[in-house]
Amino acid sequence: MLIIYAISAIILFSFLANPQIINSSSSEGVSSIYNYKRIPISINGYNISAAIASTDEDKVKGLSGLKELGITEGMLFLLHHASRQGFWMKDMNFPIDIIWIDAMKKVVHIEKELKPCDSISICSVYTPNADALYVLEVNSGFSDQHLISEGATIKFNLNELPNPSK
Repeated sequence: MLIIYAISAIILFSFLANPQIINSSSSEGVSSIYNYKRIPISINGYNISAAIASTDEDKVKGLSGLKELGITEGMLFLLHHASRQGFWMKDMNFPIDIIWIDAMKKVVHIEKELKPCDSISICSVYTPNADALYVLEVNSGFSDQHLISEGATIKFNLNELPNPSK
């Protein structure tokens, strides 16, 4: 048990010490998810348009710096491999829900109503309890409003991504 705590502490420290944690960014310019490729996603019969964060640069930037997110919008992060990738709320301007999704497109973890960090020194890292291959960020309250829970199926087709770059 002590080994698990030690490993957890090392992982958390590495996230806090690494400025490349997903969803961090410098505040250069104003973000716009309209520059990203987008795909439709269906969750419990509700449809949204998700910007795709597939490159390391896109994943680091995430929704940081964006002023708001439309009620039918989100951002889908495509991870390189299934893992327990941590996310934080650095440079965010609004609260969100973060939904981790496995390779079978099942929800494995949800963090709800996450508020932007007050400062980097007190910026929590949110990590799922299970490996995920995708992560979906949506407006705060979305998960509860649409009755999304662990085990729910998220429907999307990555073959629908447009070919031209961003």
